[in-house]
Amino acid sequence: MKIGFVLICYNQKKFIRESLEGIRLQTEEPDEVIISDDCSKDGTQQEILDYIDEYELAEKWKVILHKENQGINKNLQNAIDLCSTDIILGNAGDDISLPNRVQIARKLAEKYPDLYVITTSIDKIDENGNRIGEITYNDILDEDIKKVVLSGMPHIFPVGQFWRKSLFTEHGPLPINVPNEDDQITFRAILHGGIFCSKEKTMLYRIHQDSTSSWLRNRQSEQEFFRRFISDMTIRINHMELWKDSVSKSNFKEKKEVLGILDKKISLYNMFRDIETVPINQRIASLFKFWNFTVTREKVYLFFGSFGVLLWRRMKIALGKI
Repeated sequence: MKIGFVLICYNQKKFIRESLEGIRLQTEEPDEVIISDDCSKDGTQQEILDYIDEYELAEKWKVILHKENQGINKNLQNAIDLCSTDIILGNAGDDISLPNRVQIARKLAEKYPDLYVITTSIDKIDENGNRIGEITYNDILDEDIKKVVLSGMPHIFPVGQFWRKSLFTEHGPLPINVPNEDDQITFRAILHGGIFCSKEKTMLYRIHQDSTSSWLRNRQSEQEFFRRFISDMTIRINHMELWKDSVSKSNFKEKKEVLGILDKKISLYNMFRDIETVPINQRIASLFKFWNFTVTREKVYLFFGSFGVLLWRRMKIALGKI
């Protein structure tokens, strides 16, 4: 079994060296390392080249420096297409792999040969590398696809995962009409056998102002947050349409039920996209109609409308969840 790293990055000069160090200092050397920079403008590419020269890695590591921005999914897929390994360890340019990552990946991949994706526990760090939290699992197999659909998003964190390349060869390339890869990778894996969630820690996940999901955490104005929320509804709808396609092509025994739930969720999220103009009577009617297919935050949105979107965020801030 061969194990390789795929590191993708974009404008992460401040953090890229630590990410590269995490790969180089593995206790078990990976069989392959592919680094794909998505046309960074801040000096990240030169930082990568300097690091490669410093440690004489040019013969071992492959480096792709794009001249035009590809977007996360296309950049990642390009790197995956170049992989020759059975197991792929994904790494963002601002996160750090702990020295045990290859070793743990090999152990778990051999133990669970039929799973496309296995994930591990992680520590959260801030911009300066200080530990600020953790995400931990209890050695469980998560195969509850209906839970994913009902919540409207995967509940397994994308950082700390490793993937079998067969996930991408058998289910096609990552779609380019959505801006992130994790929803589709996680959904496909849960749909086809589940994801084993290990208590072993293998990564440091960095949280900072410029990270991809920072808009969910940043204390920006409520007006800006609401604007991003509306934009995100289109992304969520696109993800669910892709989920429908995956379910339709699968042999999942509860296919019909899951497709029905997805249709309801897509209808609901179309309403959320226009929540400023949806009359209260229509929202309340939808609240009762979709009661069994909504989670708490969605019920709040339906009951309170656009104010509910901001109310939910205020509650999360008050509880220290943002």
